[in-house]
Amino acid sequence: MNFSWRRLMWIACLLLIVSCVSKKSEAGKDPASALGLRQTKQVNGVQLELSYMPRCPEKAAQGAGGVAGENDLSFRLRIIPARNNDLSAPVLSYGIDTLFDLQVAGGSVAPLMAQRIANGNVRGLEYLLVFDRNVVKEEAVCKVIFKDYLFTNTLLTFPVDIRNANKLDAISCNL
Repeated sequence: MNFSWRRLMWIACLLLIVSCVSKKSEAGKDPASALGLRQTKQVNGVQLELSYMPRCPEKAAQGAGGVAGENDLSFRLRIIPARNNDLSAPVLSYGIDTLFDLQVAGGSVAPLMAQRIANGNVRGLEYLLVFDRNVVKEEAVCKVIFKDYLFTNTLLTFPVDIRNANKLDAISCNL
């Protein structure tokens, strides 16, 4: 009788461990990717990843990184070229604000700021894109447009659901 209780306890412990591991993998999913706010595209051997930066005015006022201010709609665009390009070329850092637009129902809006981020990655580069959030207050979906003549020679579109962005803002500010 004692042997069967031990066996039952071991089985219960194993089931508990297995259930914890499966719940951990479900909980470990990236909320930004799940909400469509982190999108990856592969074009002509170039990998592009657009990530929404949550709006959290309190953290932004304190100087925290990775968050946007109250009136900002911010994104990070990571680009990893197919081959070893000269990533120090001035064309990759200056005048890039003309490459990006935010498409809304009333037309398209230029970014308030488009800036290359010094990330230390010698194989790729990143851009910070900041748009006026007041333009999209009534929008459900907008599109980030990248007129890429630097890497892929294509017009890239990244649809963004603003309702999901608001959900991620609420999650991120409470962390």
